[in-house]
Amino acid sequence: PVEAPLTLPGEDEDAAKARQDKKRREDEEKACAKAKAAEEAAAASAAAAKEASERVAKAAALESKLLDDFISGSKLGEELQAWCTEQGSFLPTVEKLIFHLLSEKELKNPDPACGWAEPDKYGTALQSLVEDDAEAQMQVLWALQKYCETQGFPKINDEYLVQAMFRAMYQHDLTEPDAFDLWKDDESEENSKGKMKAVIQ
Repeated sequence: PVEAPLTLPGEDEDAAKARQDKKRREDEEKACAKAKAAEEAAAASAAAAKEASERVAKAAALESKLLDDFISGSKLGEELQAWCTEQGSFLPTVEKLIFHLLSEKELKNPDPACGWAEPDKYGTALQSLVEDDAEAQMQVLWALQKYCETQGFPKINDEYLVQAMFRAMYQHDLTEPDAFDLWKDDESEENSKGKMKAVIQ
């Protein structure tokens, strides 16, 4: 192969060497800047991932605290409703609130009549969260379905617990007929646990 001439027309060897040294320096600086930019981008990406992870952990810790505060019994009726309003978008979903309540308070002795849904207990607060909202009312049913699934769908007083609790939700104005229809037609994977048993009972 023919080598490129060291000097350009009208250039002596010193000038050619200086030009090539300058180009080599520029190439090295470019490579160095590129490596630095890649390093900074990687560091920024790692920092963003760490921040996102911390946010998720913080949100999970906050959610856990809010769930415990909700079921603590320190606030009930209208006072609990006001507390729910104060939490705004930080308040966990209706499904999580009810499932946590049942899992912690009704674990040993489930109440088919759902006395916990009385207005002077948790009912007023829950009504304010589900009123005119079919999606939120479906969440009530999902919570009951999943809770009864953890209990093994028992019968109490010759009636399936899930059936009695669904009826109680209607009586306590926490669900309307439309929500039952939507719940029945729902085929989402995340809400499939115990669904078939709940439907046939």
